[in-house]
Amino acid sequence: MSVESSPSFWRRFWRVVLRLLLAVILGAALGVALYWTIPMLYRQFILPVQEHSLRLDALEARQNQADQQTLQRLSALQSRLDALEMQNDQNKQNLADWAARLETLETAQSAQQAQATRVQELQTGLAGMQQSLKEIQDAFDRLQVAQAAIQASAQDASEQLKTDLEELQSEQAAIQADLEELRLQIETSLQAASAADASRQSLEQDLQMLIGLELLNRARDALAQGNLGLAEADIQAARDRMAALQTTATPGQEDALSAMIAYLDEALELLPRFPTAAANRLEGAWQLIIEGLPVEFAITATSTPASVTLTPTPTP
Repeated sequence: MSVESSPSFWRRFWRVVLRLLLAVILGAALGVALYWTIPMLYRQFILPVQEHSLRLDALEARQNQADQQTLQRLSALQSRLDALEMQNDQNKQNLADWAARLETLETAQSAQQAQATRVQELQTGLAGMQQSLKEIQDAFDRLQVAQAAIQASAQDASEQLKTDLEELQSEQAAIQADLEELRLQIETSLQAASAADASRQSLEQDLQMLIGLELLNRARDALAQGNLGLAEADIQAARDRMAALQTTATPGQEDALSAMIAYLDEALELLPRFPTAAANRLEGAWQLIIEGLPVEFAITATSTPASVTLTPTPTP
């Protein structure tokens, strides 16, 4: 019985040893696999996720800062637009008042012209009277007393007519002075309105630039999130706004707008195949918009109303 149990013991012993060796080998293999697999998984999955999260946090902070700046600029622009609208309404009221005064002066001038016509008719009548006096003098040489009386009466009428003509000339000179003052006031008002229009145009350009900046911020966020279609639509919308600004821009501003449009065109050409390169071009356009357009003022010649010249009636 002891002889049969000895081989069975050794058989079980070797089985246990073999199982232990297999367990050690499998444990070592599993340890080596974990040693090489865990760092690789960390580098390929966990580390990129952390970096992407940090970049998203940075982009969110920049977006918030840009939104605050945009809101502040929009508030300032709204205040300036309200002030300009109030000034424009005041200018319109002043122009209406001056137009009413001009109509009043034109009415007075028409009345003065009617009086001048009447004076000319009186002068014609006086010339006829003098001719009649001459004929009477030739016909009635003997009636010298009556002729002298008629001449005295004609002289009085001539002096009264001369006095009336002098008063009319004085009134015409006053009307001429009033018209000249009104012309100067209208010129000043037109110049102020031209300056207000230039300021309004500058504000509208700033507003369009802010809208373009907001579109580029949205495009940058869309590129960061991988939404290439939305990014391309926002870039195209910003490009269209910059192109629209070129129609009213000065030469210096046209150069800046052309540089912005060139960056945006390159970004559109790179999408959707090269989003990273497109983001770099988008960053260049964003920097140019942040710098803004150069401040230039176009001087527009303002047509001035022709001065009214009154021709005085000659004194006989």
